[in-house]
Order: sequence, then structure tokens, then C-alpha cells
Amino acid sequence: MRNNIILTGFSGTGKSHVGYIVSDILNWNFLDTDEVIETKASMTIASIFDKHGEPEFRRIEKSVISEIASVSEFVISTGGGAIIDEENFANMRENGFIVCLEAKAETINTRINQQLDDDKDSSRPLIANGDTNHHIEQLKSQRQYKYSMAEWTIHTDNLTPIEVAREVVRAWEINKQYVDSEIRSANLSKEPSFKVSTKSLSYPVFVGSGILDDITGYISIPQLYGQIFVISDEILKDTHLVTLKNSFSGSGVDVKTFLVSSGEQSKTIGTAQEIYRWLAQNRAERSSTILALGGGVVGDLAGFVASTYLRGIKVIQVPTSLAAMVDASIGGKTAVNLPEAKNLVGAFHQPIAVLADLRTLKTLHNRELASGWAEAIKHGLILDKDLFTLFETKAADINSLSQNLSENIISRSMEIKARVIEQDEREITGKRMILNYGHTIGHGLEAASQYGALLHGEAVSIGMMGAGIISHNMGLLSSSTLDRQASVLKNFNLPVTYSNIEPEDILTAIQLDKKVASKKISWVLLEDVGKTSIHTEVPEDLVRETVYSLRT
Repeated sequence: MRNNIILTGFSGTGKSHVGYIVSDILNWNFLDTDEVIETKASMTIASIFDKHGEPEFRRIEKSVISEIASVSEFVISTGGGAIIDEENFANMRENGFIVCLEAKAETINTRINQQLDDDKDSSRPLIANGDTNHHIEQLKSQRQYKYSMAEWTIHTDNLTPIEVAREVVRAWEINKQYVDSEIRSANLSKEPSFKVSTKSLSYPVFVGSGILDDITGYISIPQLYGQIFVISDEILKDTHLVTLKNSFSGSGVDVKTFLVSSGEQSKTIGTAQEIYRWLAQNRAERSSTILALGGGVVGDLAGFVASTYLRGIKVIQVPTSLAAMVDASIGGKTAVNLPEAKNLVGAFHQPIAVLADLRTLKTLHNRELASGWAEAIKHGLILDKDLFTLFETKAADINSLSQNLSENIISRSMEIKARVIEQDEREITGKRMILNYGHTIGHGLEAASQYGALLHGEAVSIGMMGAGIISHNMGLLSSSTLDRQASVLKNFNLPVTYSNIEPEDILTAIQLDKKVASKKISWVLLEDVGKTSIHTEVPEDLVRETVYSLRT
């Protein structure tokens, strides 16, 4: 990272004024990207918008920000929307210390109107004079997630420009101490197993043994300066949580912990509200980070809280169950359950990092391990013939967690999901939907049993058998491939039938599934190992017959 300070934040937060003062204090150069854009275009920003539209402005803006790589000891004020572009964000993060200047919508509204009154030639094309707080709040909320990725945030509402500038300098000095420290050197020495690159955020994924013992060697300490709010499962309080806290010892990071009860029963709006209140009581800010330590329930719940508290703060996923590693921790899906169905309330919110320590798997019961293998087997069925073959031929070694083999399979399964996510982050194109193979009936089983009788992977296993049976009866899947699927699931001690659950309750829950559109369910069906297709015209009688046939 170069010696540059890069200011981001919404219009009216004082970036240009504050940036000039900071450059004076540090005796650095000052650069306002909007001024450079006007020079390059030989016209005002307002004229660029009027004559060529916002796309042309963003094109020039990207060109200007790419030049940051060639400067050092600059204070750089960027436009309020610059950070939204992934390439801009990458350049900013690589070449400077990003500080976000924050303010409430009413403060911004007052400041902008005052500036426009004082300077009739000034213009903010996306904000009109006399704009409402509501419009500013809407535009600001669209950008808030990226603003939260800054290394430091300063709330400017009740501060003068000189006070804000001093806070920027203080933040820079603290950051520099960490950059020069041995901890920062350790961060740079760690190579991720792979990276996930989505439109909203790119982030590293680390898979290995002993990660929890050295967590500050994997996460950028300057980015976490201040408070980390750990949300974890109460069953981990005397094991992995202790290791995590010891790992942060001496880092200067303030770690606070909230424990939730084990099981899907904790993944509710009510639990989320308890966490919101805890965050508020401990003065969590947009620069704070939530760390999810636990299985899929903790990951979904903590991610949902992170996506909604203060309209979005950073989250790190540290999965401790196999199911969470290969599924829930990757892709940014967050949610809580309603009594009617699973995951009905949620948001897409990518983590800033995923750290999967395979040592945590040693503490899992066999049933929990099997539940996790269900998701990995699913990845082989839908996308990777060779991975599925490994599950067929190496079941004993995989079940015993043979280190090299299990690390390879888990990392491979996680990366398979990551590559799907990159193509369809928010399930718009339909490419991501293939990850739901087995989940339509699976979620129905979980909801019908009130999230108590089956682990998620067990429900998905039964759901995959149901989807396979539907595929076969529709002439898509051969009986031999259906038998191969059943054989692998059984070899990993996964159920392929259910009992003590009412089929009609399952069918009712299926109708509330998230994949229902225009009252039609989008079924992910299997045509062969590694080949799926989406169908919305599966006969209701066939679904009913299949659900009943799975009952024992």
C-alpha cells in the first residue's frame, strides 16, 4: 500500500475541504478527482452529465482513479460514487488508506443546500437543490455497503472541518503503526486458498489447519482496528472461542462476544433483535466488524445482522462445521427463518474474508460431519464428475478426515460454489439456482419438522433423493445414476427417507419456498452427474407422490 490517504463518502461530508487541510498538516500534495475529471474533459461535471450522461463521467473517473498507483504522499478526495465500482475500489484499496467521512442525511442535505446557495456555479448532478432527506438517504443506502469497506470511518455531523482533518491524521498515524509492525508483515505472507470475486466485493478464502491459532496473520489488522463483535454458538465458548480470543491477544483489537443457543431455533428475528440491542449498547459503528464463529446457523444469523445493522457493516465468516465451510460461508446469502418456512427474511451480504480451520472438524460428531458432506456431494452431483467419483471411491478415507484428501475436497467444494456465485451473485440470471439441488424438498422437511428433527445436510440429502426421483420419473435421469446417488449418500451415513413428519406439512412448506415465482416452483433437476436443468412445470401430482414415497 502506498503512502496515500483516500477520502470517500457521500456528497456533503466535506471530503474536499477536509482533504486540503489534511494535506497541509502532513505537508503532502492534495488531489480532488472531480477537479481532475473536469480538466481532462475540458468541461464541468454538470456539463459532462448533461451532454454525455453518467456513464461517460464514470469512465473518466475510473481512468483518473487508476492513476493513483503512480503517486505517493497524496491526500485524494474522491467522488461520492467512485468507490462503488469494483475496479476503482481495488485501486483505492491497493494504493492508499481509505477513510470514509460519514454524516446523517439531514446534515448532508443542509450542507449541500448551503453550498449551492453560496456558490451558484457549483453542481451535484445526482442531487438537486432543495433535495429531500429521503432521496439522499436512498442514494446513500445504495452505496453504504462499499463505504463500510473503508479502513476507517469518521462521523462528521458535529465536527468542524479542522476537527475532522485531525481525526483523519490520527487514523493515518495509527494505521502506519500497524503497517510497520510484524503483524502486518505476517498478513502479507499468507496466501489464500482461492479468492471470490463478485460485483459487490472480492474476498479471500483460507482453508487449512491451525488458522484459529494465528488469525491476525490472515486478517488485515488496520481494517479491524477498533472493535470486533464475535457472534458464536454457546457450545464453542470453552473451545474454539477461547482459541480465537487468544489469537487476538496483543493485537490491540477490542473483541466482544455474543453467544446464541445451538440449532435453527436461534435463527430468528427475535435473536437478531437481541444482537442489534447488544451492538447498540456497545456502540458498534459502520467501521466495526462482525465475526461469525460457528456453523451455518451462526453464519446466516451473523451475516443477516451485519447486512442490516447500520444498513450494513463488515462480516468475516469463520465456519467451524463442515456444512458451513462448503456451503453457508461462501456466497453472501444471509437469512433468518419464519415459522412458515426457512430463510424467508434475508439479504445478500458478502463477507470480507472466509477462514476455514479444518482442526475444528475434529470436534464434530459423526452426524454433523455427514450433514456437511451432503453439501459437498451435491456440488459433485451438479457440477463436478471427478469430485463425485472421489466420494464414490474414497468414502472411507474421506469419512476419516484424511488430512490431505479432506483439505483438497473441502477447498475444491468451496471453490465450486464460489465460481457459481461469481456468475450470479444475487440469483438474477438463474445460474446460482443449481446450488439449490435438493433444497426445495429439504427446506420443506426442515420447516415441517420445526427445524428440530433433521440437520440441514440430512434434509438436503432426502431432498436430493426426492429431486432425483422426480428427474427419473420425468425421463431426465437414468435409474443407474439415481442408484449411484443413493449409494453415495448412504455410504456417508446420510438419510434418503424420512419418518415422523407429515407429508402434507412438507407440501405446504414447499409452496412457501423462496424459489416460487408466479406461484410456480423452480425445480433443480438432475440429468446426469455434472448436468442439471431448471424446470417450472413439474406436475403437482408427481411432487405429491414423491414426497409421500420418501416417507418410511
